Amino acid sequence: MKSIFKDFFSQCARPEGFLGRVMLRFMNFGHAPLTNWGLGFVAFHDGMTMADIGCGGGATLKRLLKRSSGSKVYGIDISEESVIKAKKVNKQLLGSRVFVEQGSADRLPWGNQTFDVVTAVETVYFWPMRNPSPPRSTR
Repeated sequence: MKSIFKDFFSQCARPEGFLGRVMLRFMNFGHAPLTNWGLGFVAFHDGMTMADIGCGGGATLKRLLKRSSGSKVYGIDISEESVIKAKKVNKQLLGSRVFVEQGSADRLPWGNQTFDVVTAVETVYFWPMRNPSPPRSTR
């Protein structure tokens, strides 16, 4: 029994296969309260361009679209299974208002100052760690 839970929760960082698909459904449902709470602090307006880093099963992309009429949302996730699910969840607007691709949070494919809002729901702790250079002295 302990192994089943371990196997299931190991899917959080990079969902794969059957257990990964189950985890993505769980995430889309389970992250809703926290996501909606956080999005409640954003001053949305029409026509925004937004991104979700670690978009998982695509539910946050859908939530962002509902808050900004005429908006576009971009999602990226390291997991192929997540990208497939996010595209399926947002299939009606895929390619016109929703754009999802596979990639890593440490190598985003977009330029600076591209987005009005960027989200990263329950994902930051899975990102690769880099050792930043120490700040230079200004003296």
